[in-house]
Amino acid sequence: MVDLSHIDLREDITYEEPPIQILDLKVKRLSKNDISLVLVKCQHHGDEELT
Repeated sequence: MVDLSHIDLREDITYEEPPIQILDLKVKRLSKNDISLVLVKCQHHGDEELT
């Protein structure tokens, strides 16, 4: 359960959750573009919800 008392909701009902740890970083090459893929752990989510 998430404690909502310290979350600042925006007008469009979204919020920003700062990352606490970068777990992995990869760069994919697509044609002429490089795409960075970053696996980030956030404070209020468990390991099953890594983004």
